[in-house]
Amino acid sequence: LRYGNILDGDVLTYNDLLYAMMLTSSVEAAETIAYHIGGEDVSVFVEMMNKKAAELGMDSTKFTNATGMYNAEQYTTARDMMILTQYALNKSHFEDICATYIYTPSVPNFDRHPIEEKWRWFNSNIMMDEENENYYYRGTKGIKTGNLELGGRNIVAMAGRDGHNYLVIGMRAPINDEDGNTAFYHLDDAKQ
Repeated sequence: LRYGNILDGDVLTYNDLLYAMMLTSSVEAAETIAYHIGGEDVSVFVEMMNKKAAELGMDSTKFTNATGMYNAEQYTTARDMMILTQYALNKSHFEDICATYIYTPSVPNFDRHPIEEKWRWFNSNIMMDEENENYYYRGTKGIKTGNLELGGRNIVAMAGRDGHNYLVIGMRAPINDEDGNTAFYHLDDAKQ
């Protein structure tokens, strides 16, 4: 998490956990939610994820964990991520969470996190950051980024401009360029 790390013993609401999961890709938040909703069994939650994917017609998706971390048996497609995103956008509060750039948890645990400025979370989609000259895109709303060495850079983002709304899904962009330097092709493609 950028600035606000979740520590053992922190008290967070489900709402806080959703923000941590969506904005910062918090594995701890995703695991906590899966554990509780799955009846203290994350694998039950993963089964629920796969059942919902099948119901939605996500025929090229199989989940093996609740975090999105790499697993050779886990797979999806851009089409299936579009289906999931469109479904989620119709759920209350989802777009509000994704469109948030900075979030401070409702229970800041000042005894454990005494500096409030360091107990907040930033959206990992830097296309929302007005101070980022290279990648800022006016009107961007989240939705989710993912960066895994074996899975590449991925992005699901939405933007509205001039009365039009756009949804972009980019997957498996290289982490580095041909010279080994860090690259952000997924952001370049999303801006285009």
